[in-house]
Amino acid sequence: MIGASTNTRDRENALHPQDTWETLYFWMVVIQSRGVTALINTGPPRDLTELNQFWHDFAGDRCLMIRREEERPETALKAVGVDSQKVDYVFLTPLQGYATANVPLFRNATICISRRGWIEDFHAPPLEIHVPRRLRIPIYDPNVLHRHPKGRLA
Repeated sequence: MIGASTNTRDRENALHPQDTWETLYFWMVVIQSRGVTALINTGPPRDLTELNQFWHDFAGDRCLMIRREEERPETALKAVGVDSQKVDYVFLTPLQGYATANVPLFRNATICISRRGWIEDFHAPPLEIHVPRRLRIPIYDPNVLHRHPKGRLA
């Protein structure tokens, strides 16, 4: 597993147990076997500004995402010897910006999305739920998925 980013925590200022915030880690997972390379999630967007503004408005500074330079997808993958152009499969779960934002890096991969996610999150009417659609599915642009370079969407 490769660290992609974290949220901050505020244990020192908690007044009650329910006020305790723990660090939340977002991961990319590389799976390699029998000459196939698969990746689970692609990491959060390059620019965290809009996502962090939304999260800040929801829960304040303690909810901001931070990412070190070595956690950027290209850098993290290179550190473990993985070339994004040689990834065979990318599994996206859930369809949230911290998992989907870097799909364009994997131009030769088959992109795998659950049927339910594809229908309810991608093709359903753009209803706003807890997170605005543009932050849940920054890859919503049909040019990214419908016309993926190899036309491969599973």
